[in-house]
Amino acid sequence: MNSLRLCLLLCVVGSSLNCVQGGWFSNLAVFGSGECPVVSTPKDFDINKYLGQWYEYERFPNWFEVGVKCGFAKYGRNDDGSISVENGGERDAWLRRRGRVPVSITGRATVPDSSQPAQLRVSFNPFDNGQGEANYFLAATDYTSYAVIFQCSRPAILFGNNLQFAWILTRGQGVAPGNMAALKAQLTEAGIDVAKFQLVEQQDCQLSSSVEA
Repeated sequence: MNSLRLCLLLCVVGSSLNCVQGGWFSNLAVFGSGECPVVSTPKDFDINKYLGQWYEYERFPNWFEVGVKCGFAKYGRNDDGSISVENGGERDAWLRRRGRVPVSITGRATVPDSSQPAQLRVSFNPFDNGQGEANYFLAATDYTSYAVIFQCSRPAILFGNNLQFAWILTRGQGVAPGNMAALKAQLTEAGIDVAKFQLVEQQDCQLSSSVEA
């Protein structure tokens, strides 16, 4: 049994949020108590302006990006009208290998409710038909420099608590948004703990030129 499953099992047995909010596990996920925070999203969101290359500037810690540097997200159009999604970055190589190795995953995004264009459903499951509930909430973007993404769910294993993901993306690699304070204030007002954000390393990235091509 790996350490992540073991810790989750201990949380189930103890049914205590303190189990996952402290210690090393806090570097693998962000948890909240009770209902998910409700983040407002722009009604006039234009997905076509949002497509293209983005870089992770800050993110909430999560287990699937442990050790990932140079994180990026790339969005495009599929033939069926859905959005293509590629998330990736670089991890330090282990064992005898030196340097960094690329990591990436591809998926698709749809808009379940056309009246909420900034609330998308993103899935990396090839069997997902895109008809489920939105799980990707774009809280803010100016299309040219910054975007703020929030996700939240309430898995049964957490006994009514919630699991949160958040990213601050930028068009410029490693360039902080000029309105960072305002963006974080918006999230704070929604009940999100912005102190959980961690800076993403965007230096000495080996894949930058190939990603943008």
